[in-house]
Amino acid sequence: DVVTSLEKISRLGLFMKIEEFRYSEEVPKNAILRQSPPAGTMIREGATIKVILSQGSYMISVPDLKGMSLRQAEIICQQNGLEIAGICKVHHDIVSKDEVIAQYPPPGRRVPKEEKVKLLVSDGRPKKRFVMPDLVGRSLNFAALEAEDMGLALGAVKYKRAPKTAAMEVLEQQPKKGFPVEE
Repeated sequence: DVVTSLEKISRLGLFMKIEEFRYSEEVPKNAILRQSPPAGTMIREGATIKVILSQGSYMISVPDLKGMSLRQAEIICQQNGLEIAGICKVHHDIVSKDEVIAQYPPPGRRVPKEEKVKLLVSDGRPKKRFVMPDLVGRSLNFAALEAEDMGLALGAVKYKRAPKTAAMEVLEQQPKKGFPVEE
């Protein structure tokens, strides 16, 4: 590795200059890929040996991101030199919100660093949708129970006197009957 090489060179009264880093499938990370002058060349004391260091393999194995939170998956991809290129969110009855459901490329596939990864992520349970019932003419208590059964809550209630109506009777409603609402 480069540290061992540097120690040897220093004992010989030479210097080392790292010129660049390159990926290599054969040479492990931090090992010397090339040097100038080549090994065995006669050089004077105090000379500088220029080296190119290996960054290790350019190909990596795609990690399994399924079941991770989106944030965890982003961190793992960044640590492995992968880029998240697309996130598609879908509602899911079982998988928690922001949890990775699927990925492409699949886990274990060998890909170049900086490969773009696409994720399918849960947006949580879908919200239930209802058609707003007609609450006009019903009691306020009935309206509150109906809303609760639908997973809704009553908003601000305005009280008004009206002739020929029962006390606490719904006179108007918003949203109007037939309007789509979500829980």
